[in-house]
Amino acid sequence: MIHNMKEISIIDYGIGNLYSICNAVKAVGMEPNIVSTPEEVGLAHHLILPGVGAFNAGVKVLKERGLDSAIREYVESGKPLLGVCLGMQLLMTQSDEFGPCNGLDLIPGKVKPLIIADGYDPRAYKIPHIGWNNIEFSSQKTAMMLDSRNGVDVYFLHSYYACPEDKNHIAASATHGGLKFCAINHRDNVMGYQFHPEKSGKVGLKLLESFCNL
Repeated sequence: MIHNMKEISIIDYGIGNLYSICNAVKAVGMEPNIVSTPEEVGLAHHLILPGVGAFNAGVKVLKERGLDSAIREYVESGKPLLGVCLGMQLLMTQSDEFGPCNGLDLIPGKVKPLIIADGYDPRAYKIPHIGWNNIEFSSQKTAMMLDSRNGVDVYFLHSYYACPEDKNHIAASATHGGLKFCAINHRDNVMGYQFHPEKSGKVGLKLLESFCNL
């Protein structure tokens, strides 16, 4: 663990469980700092965008508070950003959830609904996708975070998933009901976890710690 108490800023825009994210940040030896204004986002050194719920609701609040532009400017400065769950999806260009809606466009691609593939029993594979599932790394750099090439189990809770246009932006994938989807996306200084690292035990904390060390 890290002991220099590096400050990690977490965006509070009214959509997300800040308490559990803050506890996870503390667990890896960091100091959580809740930010809610564009000015505070600009001053951050490491930034986490959490979130639960619908894509369009998240975008609406970010725009109303001027946080969308602030996040883009933050990323342009080269500092690291992590999106978690809905926060990961908001990194994308667009979602069709409740109609077309534009996201932050930090990782080109769309957010699509999870589906159960033909030949798979919908009684065995439910949507939302809730619970532990294995992720497999497609990025050597990401695999090195855990010193694992064989995948690890993490905790999911979602009905939609991010689908990057460039497959090189898919750092890890998971499969549910025959559908293989992006579990970690990564482009330059922007990264997203579809799962909840704060609910994924030691593995989730290790991944969170690796982001904090970027």
